[in-house]
Amino acid sequence: MASGASIRIDDKVLKRKLAELRKRCDDQTRMWESIGQDIYNSIMENFMSGGRPTKWKERSKKKRTSSSESYYERMQRLGKTKILVGETEVLMGAINARATAKDVSVGTSNVKYAATHQFGRGSIPARPFVMLQPEDMITIAETIEDYLTGAFSK
Repeated sequence: MASGASIRIDDKVLKRKLAELRKRCDDQTRMWESIGQDIYNSIMENFMSGGRPTKWKERSKKKRTSSSESYYERMQRLGKTKILVGETEVLMGAINARATAKDVSVGTSNVKYAATHQFGRGSIPARPFVMLQPEDMITIAETIEDYLTGAFSK
């Protein structure tokens, strides 16, 4: 006669954790907001570093005919020595992130000359400020991992 053994598994906890994970995957707004912040921080670092990984070309030192000092000289006098971080900081201040449940958009759409600086035009060299660095991809991957595993740390 064989003796029998049985194991009963209470899967209530597992089902609750899977439901939490499913909920996280259905509405990823918080994750995308966090990724948007990661990207925003990287773009701000691009501005503050004067370009990454390659430094942006310097401002033109040529005199303007409408002023006794060039834009370059005026920025130097005002202590605004970082490229694309001008007198009003409009371009840098216009960067924003908009997250939804499915994605995030980061950039600026209300500064007319943003594309000129991003891609270059005529005699104005490209100074790509909206770009990610390799280390940013690691940060974003960690953000996603933190988000997905967060349901299990409660």
